[in-house]
Amino acid sequence: MKQRLATALVLTCAALFAQSVGAAQPVSIGNYGEDGDGIFYGVICDDNSEASVIQRIEPPRQICATPAFGAESCRGGWTVNEAANYACQANTDSGSANSARDVSSAATGVAGSASVRAAQPATSQRVIRVKKNSAGRPVPSTR
Repeated sequence: MKQRLATALVLTCAALFAQSVGAAQPVSIGNYGEDGDGIFYGVICDDNSEASVIQRIEPPRQICATPAFGAESCRGGWTVNEAANYACQANTDSGSANSARDVSSAATGVAGSASVRAAQPATSQRVIRVKKNSAGRPVPSTR
């Protein structure tokens, strides 16, 4: 009985670890500033997909995450980082759908993440992409 329980625990932990390793994580969260009723953030995930996060200023105060290809999801208890994690995970979950849409949008000449860019106000702020090594630590830039 103990051996069976131990085996089940090990397999469960291994499955959870494998699931978290495969999930895209935010690499860069750029603050695009306040516009109207919210503060806009651009998110670049480690799989190079994009998302956006909006921190609503007006009641009800919520933080909303919008994956590159998906519906906006808003919650009152989120932080900006938690919303960015959710958006990157949603991008990963719809990965095959994303690549199919990218191919079709490239054929029609429409940008794959136009909906994300349209929701963000134009600014001169630059978003810096951070490369990570196999241990998940940032790699110094060679520029």
